[in-house]
Amino acid sequence: MVGKPILDFPQLLDEIKDDQRIWDLFKNGITATLNQVDSDNGTAQAKKFGIQSFEDGAFIAAAIRPSFNSWREQFLARKHYTTGSRQLDEVLKQTHSYILFQENLMQYFDWLGVTPAESIGLIKKISKKKIKPEDFENLEGRLRKNWIEKTGSVLNFKETWEMIQSCISYGFCSSHAAATSGDMCYGAYLKVHYPCQYYCVALNYYRGDTIRTRRLTDELKYFGITLSDIKFRKSVADYSVDVENRIIYKGLASIKFLNEECANSLYDLRNENYFSFVDLLAKIAEMRIDSRQLGILIDLNFFSEFGTIGYLQKCNEIFTKYYGKKQIRKDKAFEEKLDFDLIRKFAQKETPKMFTGLDSLGFIRELVKDLPQTEPTLRQIIGYQLDHLGYLDIVDKKYKGICVVTSIDTKHSPKLTLYPLANGNSFEVKIPKKVFTMHPLSEKDIIHVFPDGCTHKYKNVFSDGKWVKDTTQKEWWVDRYTVMSDEEIPSD
Repeated sequence: MVGKPILDFPQLLDEIKDDQRIWDLFKNGITATLNQVDSDNGTAQAKKFGIQSFEDGAFIAAAIRPSFNSWREQFLARKHYTTGSRQLDEVLKQTHSYILFQENLMQYFDWLGVTPAESIGLIKKISKKKIKPEDFENLEGRLRKNWIEKTGSVLNFKETWEMIQSCISYGFCSSHAAATSGDMCYGAYLKVHYPCQYYCVALNYYRGDTIRTRRLTDELKYFGITLSDIKFRKSVADYSVDVENRIIYKGLASIKFLNEECANSLYDLRNENYFSFVDLLAKIAEMRIDSRQLGILIDLNFFSEFGTIGYLQKCNEIFTKYYGKKQIRKDKAFEEKLDFDLIRKFAQKETPKMFTGLDSLGFIRELVKDLPQTEPTLRQIIGYQLDHLGYLDIVDKKYKGICVVTSIDTKHSPKLTLYPLANGNSFEVKIPKKVFTMHPLSEKDIIHVFPDGCTHKYKNVFSDGKWVKDTTQKEWWVDRYTVMSDEEIPSD
């Protein structure tokens, strides 16, 4: 294995401290599968905060909790914060005066004369709303009295006490945050020092998760890793890695109707030489690989070394029709426009009605010899990927503004999932009913969305018996688009 040896946790903390490559991952959003910062939201927060240490990772783990909503933006921006009390700020200096952890709550109570043993019970009661009103009132009075004694004034007590109560509802234990940060940092360390191995393992683990798979594959270019499509002689059941050449090969087992047995059988043929695709088909015919599996592999360009998809599809069609045939009736050959002289070349005997003793393999080799190497259209490739993979794996900047409709829901306002071919980041949009009625769409349609035709709008929610706009939630709406023909799609 290339890279540094795997470390235990104390060694890890020492190793990552001054390794800027690790912290650059967070700055650049290379956080797929890293604990707490795996989601789009988590990635955005990690980038804004700029995680630079193990401690920062623990802070982020706590700061993304709902109880911290009111302070999160200024915390992520690393703005100076004060509780309003210089003395309390000093108590909370380790967390920059913020209430991030359950232990900060205990520090607050301890500072105001409530012992840690007592505060644990109070925190549980308040968070679960099981404290009696009179007990809560007595506690508040006790805290206020001690606040005044500590600071010399009641100023800022109310605001700070309200903040404490809001944080009690979801206090995050610092030891939990530390463990979470340790896992986060270990993942980042492995990404930096063993990128090929890390991504290969992660892709195998999440191979049924299209969202994470897309996030992982988007990160490969950061490390100069190439993700190769499934390829004959290279691919096995799982994702596999060529560390020396920094290539990860896709696996076959995650594809519908394919399995480990099929993958292993094909991989066993990797070291043999084949004069043509027909010769490989003859070898495959001896194995337990059915016609559907073979067709899927051809559609997904698994056998690209032997020719284009269109050429191989035609070869397979001819092979299926004639392989193993020992005789051909002349009337049938006439219907199929077969050259009689060509049949005679591979038949042992000819009667008035039939050719017999046919060398079917030689005959097929001759039939496919001059077939054209036809390339599939973009529309065909899209169909193959959606039908066989269940997702699209096409990204090219020349397709800017061009999207594929991957799902449609017309129950209310038509809602679509669009796959932008320029970046591969799928998103949901709504279309006004009137626009959709005038310009109906179907799944797999390729559409061009005009730059001014895709906008953010506030989401409508039903509240207090009526529909109102929720200014905290936005959704994409599209009202200008055209369905594209093959001729309109940019080509090389």
